[in-house]
Amino acid sequence: IEAIGGGRMVGSTVLEPAVAPGAAVPAPSSEASSDIDTALDVHVKLPEGEVSQGLTVELGDDYKKQRMRHLVMSGALSKEYLLSLLPIIQENFQPQKVVYNGGVEWANSCYMDVEQKMKPATMPHLPLRAACTPVLHECDRIFTDWYTAHHGKGSVRTLTRLQSFVTRYRPQPGENQLARHVDGRSVHGSVILGLHTDDPFTGGGVTVWDGSPQKTIEYPIQPGDICLLDRCVWHQGNPIHSGTRWVIVIFYAVEGNSLSRADSRARGVHTVNAKSLMQSMQWIDSTGAHGMQLQGGDKFEQSQKQVIAHPLDDETKKALDDQRTQTTSEAAEAAEAAEEAEEAEEEAEGSAAPEASA
Repeated sequence: IEAIGGGRMVGSTVLEPAVAPGAAVPAPSSEASSDIDTALDVHVKLPEGEVSQGLTVELGDDYKKQRMRHLVMSGALSKEYLLSLLPIIQENFQPQKVVYNGGVEWANSCYMDVEQKMKPATMPHLPLRAACTPVLHECDRIFTDWYTAHHGKGSVRTLTRLQSFVTRYRPQPGENQLARHVDGRSVHGSVILGLHTDDPFTGGGVTVWDGSPQKTIEYPIQPGDICLLDRCVWHQGNPIHSGTRWVIVIFYAVEGNSLSRADSRARGVHTVNAKSLMQSMQWIDSTGAHGMQLQGGDKFEQSQKQVIAHPLDDETKKALDDQRTQTTSEAAEAAEAAEEAEEAEEEAEGSAAPEASA
């Protein structure tokens, strides 16, 4: 099955770590619970059938040449299974308000895995997690497969689900999109899984800014499609205009043989891309809006400055220097024009005074 974005999925030998196609990987650790399977103590009837398509990841030459750090797979999970799961998700969905990155509020999601540091303190919704456990395990398996193919053998020794949640988008302010952003600094990778809806929507999908040179890529994200994101890849949940859109999102922490985050920053691996940074800041300036379309627009700009606190690449440094120079020059020109106008006004008043006295 051809995947979107230069990769493809094949039903061949599973990449390291070895897991039989379609089998559930060992459940990752969760800060909310010592064992994800404790959720199964909650009585929730699961759909019949298999959620897994038994597929694995193989990255193509285009993916590597374009230096992509994300992959979108079409039909990665069973559409039939997800269709049966929809009414169970809807029955158990209860939005929970959390605050991200120093003040940005988000109240469109119901959480299955949570971090202790989440504010306000958030408890996992156990019935929803029980219902989605097979889906979460399959996402873990696919993410592990892709991350290993992307970063190399042995790059996933430990996989931790920092957060997992179901998000509902509706066509009203604060609920229709999740605009351009990167996930938190502690997130090494993430997953977006498209779900079914019984209320067809217009708009939606995911936009990703990635590659070298950087490209803007839009994906529709149909039910069963999965978007896999590496650390600090700019993306957004595009606005819907009608209907209701459902997705599952997972944030992961990874420990393995790849560079640690501290080493990556020190060696300049996770540098900020100039085009992405400048586009984001221009978007904020032009719209006055912030990424989550909720209260406190200045909070989003503050949060982005926290998230992108990495070494700047040369292109970004030059872009920012040029922007400062242009701003300084424009300010100087404005001040000079104001001074000339003031002098002209004083001269006009001075020449008018003798005439008045005469």
